[in-house]
Parts: sequence; C-alpha cells; structure tokens
Amino acid sequence: MLKPNDNLTLLRLLHQCAHRINMSSKFPGQGRLLVLLHKKGTLTQRELIEITQRRSATLSEQLASMEKSGYITRTKNSLDNRNIDVSLTALGEQAAIEAEQARAELADRVFGTLQKRRKDAVRNYTIKAISNAPSLLS
Repeated sequence: MLKPNDNLTLLRLLHQCAHRINMSSKFPGQGRLLVLLHKKGTLTQRELIEITQRRSATLSEQLASMEKSGYITRTKNSLDNRNIDVSLTALGEQAAIEAEQARAELADRVFGTLQKRRKDAVRNYTIKAISNAPSLLS
C-alpha cells in the first residue's frame, strides 16, 4: 500500500524503472536511435529530434558518440545544406539488430510473468500518464 503523497512515490518508481531499463541496455541512450534508423532508414537530425523528443544538444552528443563508435555517418543533406542526414553504417546495422533483440529479451524479462489483464492495466495506466505529461511541459 502506498503512503501519503502517492503521486510522488509513483513518479519516483516510474523514473527508477525507466532508468534501470535504459541502463541495462547494451547500448544505453543509443539503442532507440539505432533501432529507429534501422527501421526508417536515413533521417535528418531534425527528424530525430522531433521523433525522439530529445534536446538538440543531447541528440548531437549521442550522435557524436555513435559516429565515433562507427555506428553512423552524418552528411549534409543534398536538398538542404542546413540539415544533416544520419545513416547507419554496416556496423550500426548489426548493432541495431542486437539492440532490437536485447529490447525484446528485456521486455520478456520485465513483463513476461504478468497475466494479460495486468499487462493491459499497465499499458492503460502508462498511456494515461503519458497523455497527462505534455500539459506539464508547456
């Protein structure tokens, strides 16, 4: 049973869960980008910012690290020199496949023991929380 100020307790628990999931990733902070580029192909940095809702500086830092690791290349967009195209390298393609497999395995470990009705409840509560979050950011 939750104690007084249940909302703060729930927020702390959600934050801890998200942090542990992210940090257990084989590619912390990069897995989602790898999978996204693998599924959608070349994207501009602007598109990645819009899709991931990451700050420009944060994304640039992550992309620089990924480029240094040999997972991506960044080139000027041929239609608009103000945009940078981000593409996976062969090494990045392999990393994306590994990240996607690791994500599926993690999902099975985290939620595999839950019955369908409990999974539905978690999904519905999470959707409700997410739908309330944008109003807090504006």
